[in-house]
Amino acid sequence: MSEPYLQITVIIPVYNAEAFVEQAVGSALEQAEVVEVLLVEDGSTDGSLAKCEALAAESERVQLLRHPNGENRGAAETRNVGVREATQDWVAFLDADDYYLPGRFQAVANVLAEHPDADGIYDAVGTHFESDEMRQWWADRGRGELSTVRKRVAPDELFEAITGNLGSFHTNGIVVRREFFERTGMFDAELRMAQDFALWIKMAAIGKLYPGAIDRAVAMRRLHGDNRIVQQRSEHRKYGLLMWQVLSRWAAQQKLSAYYRQKLAMGQFHAWKQMTAAERGECMGFSGDLRFLGRLAQEHPVCLQSRRFWKHTARAMGGSRLRAMLRPPAKAEATNQA
Repeated sequence: MSEPYLQITVIIPVYNAEAFVEQAVGSALEQAEVVEVLLVEDGSTDGSLAKCEALAAESERVQLLRHPNGENRGAAETRNVGVREATQDWVAFLDADDYYLPGRFQAVANVLAEHPDADGIYDAVGTHFESDEMRQWWADRGRGELSTVRKRVAPDELFEAITGNLGSFHTNGIVVRREFFERTGMFDAELRMAQDFALWIKMAAIGKLYPGAIDRAVAMRRLHGDNRIVQQRSEHRKYGLLMWQVLSRWAAQQKLSAYYRQKLAMGQFHAWKQMTAAERGECMGFSGDLRFLGRLAQEHPVCLQSRRFWKHTARAMGGSRLRAMLRPPAKAEATNQA
């Protein structure tokens, strides 16, 4: 039997996933394109390490990696270890509590055959609910069961799509050239959350990511009570703001166009709006809102064209009286004549 055209390293970060990691590894090994599976153990406190050791002993394609002294360093640095140690030209990711579906990489191979210039290919990921309660919890928040970009877009349109309102792809659903990380940088360890989405935005800004199977799931994310998105909603919002700030710094360093920098600036603004007053106070301190908005307007004057930006700036500076002062003159005159 000939080797498949596409050969992949699958990177699985493992933290307290004793109950699920065996299924994750098995689903990866079932894929003909997978040459190696790298389990990167992140200082688990359950029996994950022993489970990973057993899985590595059972298959030559499975290797176990750890941080020095068995430390816990978070998802970003854990995935980075896998990227640095990968031997194949293409890498894919799978969370330890999730799993691939049969034929996971078929669409990837088809796209790559048509577009050999691709830096990456992304597919849709479905949702596996561990209970009816989790299904309802997800539905109550207006989330769809398919994580995907809802429209097929060209690579130069993907940045607009995933920073706008066309959806996005899950980490389980992307395959990337290993050398592409040399251009974008690795997962940002400063971000304990949202580090994966931040990297996909970087890749969309400077690379060529093509859509694969975006209308059907090629992998499943498992939703259970221990997911960080379930347990740490407040932390997720705070790291969401930090993500846009990190991206804005990166865009400036990369000397990206004004268009990209403006989009990332408005991303900061929208992330700030989604936080509660208590969350903003914890992140920014007294008068932090005003300093944040002032700095944003100074660095990115495009914000001044947004009515919402003015509305929230006025609220931060003193509320309704100041909003009246900032009301456009024509509107004020019309009110007086009435």
